[in-house]
Amino acid sequence: SPFHVTLLPDRIVVALVVPLFVTERQWISAENRFAAISRAEAGNVIGIHCQRLGESLTYAGSDLGHVQFDEGGFPTGPATLVYDTCRGLSTYLDMTPRERDHPTEEVMVAVHVLTHETAHLTGLVSEAEAECWAMQHDARTAQGLGATPAQAQALAERYWREVYPR
Repeated sequence: SPFHVTLLPDRIVVALVVPLFVTERQWISAENRFAAISRAEAGNVIGIHCQRLGESLTYAGSDLGHVQFDEGGFPTGPATLVYDTCRGLSTYLDMTPRERDHPTEEVMVAVHVLTHETAHLTGLVSEAEAECWAMQHDARTAQGLGATPAQAQALAERYWREVYPR
């Protein structure tokens, strides 16, 4: 017969599926951690969704995170953080205490994006108001991610000096 179907051996299927399962569990764990930090800052927020790699390939937006609002100005679902933002937050979580003294700009921005989207989850629709709120809460978000008070304050001040003016 000209058509021959070959099935993948079970070991190959397991080798392909297990890493996907482990990665998904890691993302869910990270989302839960980020949502807990948001709740600590803003009360009963809806949650955080981290884009998966596949979602990032089809995302055409330029925002690093976003929250959808209904006609009344209420958040309608979790804050969605783009893949790179969640990766930056995960990097910060995995840093050693010494590494947290010198976070990269990508990591600083990721911490700020989590804080900014948390502001939107409190019901702040205005970008200016959310940005103002976030600037005042960045240090607490950094502490929630494992920074010492001094590291958290340094991150917030560095963001203010280096990133915010742009």
